[in-house]
Amino acid sequence: MPAALEAADILRDNIETPPRLMDLARRVGVSPPRLNREFRHHFGATVFGYLRVLRLEEARRLLESSDINITDAAFTVGYQSLPSFSRAFRDRFGVCPRQYRNRLRPRCRRSKAAAPGRQRMESPAAAGGQAFPRTPWQGEHWG
Repeated sequence: MPAALEAADILRDNIETPPRLMDLARRVGVSPPRLNREFRHHFGATVFGYLRVLRLEEARRLLESSDINITDAAFTVGYQSLPSFSRAFRDRFGVCPRQYRNRLRPRCRRSKAAAPGRQRMESPAAAGGQAFPRTPWQGEHWG
């Protein structure tokens, strides 16, 4: 197995606290510059660039598939700073994490047919529309 693929597996298994580049290279039996070259060849990014995308994709998955709050999602994937996470998320996906979450969970609307004093809650999907538009980053995969 090429060193980059073996190292990618190690990074996926240790996303929150990945090994340093030197330690990772040593574990897979190559020098740090060689490992970065192999990563560029296989993934189009350096080891750090690959890890960044891996973390952001995992955070996006957490926001989509669980009720985890944004701060916990950031810390779960290894970010130490919420502003750094939000900036990286926005750079990768075009929206900040809160906007992304809001697209996934549209606010309920009050129906015109609801009796005064009583609210009938209705989501856009229930009204025949899409819950959120398809986004250009859906379907991107690394690895």
